[in-house]
Amino acid sequence: MPFFETFYSAQSERKQDSTAYRQKENKQHMRQALVSVVDSKQSKRLLLKQAQEIRAAVLWLGIGAMFLRIFAFSYRYFDS
Repeated sequence: MPFFETFYSAQSERKQDSTAYRQKENKQHMRQALVSVVDSKQSKRLLLKQAQEIRAAVLWLGIGAMFLRIFAFSYRYFDS
């Protein structure tokens, strides 16, 4: 009888160990998935911010070009 008791207790300990190991692995995978989601949101936010800065720069370049044309036009036609 003691052999079967130790066999079954060792088997149940292995099951508990494997269950604990699987739970630990699942937690690690969930953490990695959460980190990757957060990273993708941050990178998307960063890309949107960069796109907004590029739009603003293009807008200011367009405004500057418009003023240069106005000044060139006024210099050409009103300076003579």
